[in-house]
Amino acid sequence: MLLEGEREVEVGLAGRRRARPLDAAADRGDAKAMIIVAPPRALGVLRQAYSPRLRAVLKGEIDKDFVRTPIYEIEKHLFG
Repeated sequence: MLLEGEREVEVGLAGRRRARPLDAAADRGDAKAMIIVAPPRALGVLRQAYSPRLRAVLKGEIDKDFVRTPIYEIEKHLFG
């Protein structure tokens, strides 16, 4: 079982691990613009790990959990 401080460290590390590929894509120029979609809590953790170059290409964030949502509903939500 993790103690309070250990849990915060683990969550921070997980956020940095998840942000790394996004940061690499921004750094390589693979992504000229990004919109990040994640559940609210995950988005908060990711946000702490954004690098300056990722922030530069970030055009928006959507704090929604789409894990069990069919693709057509996600598309409708994102594209109208």
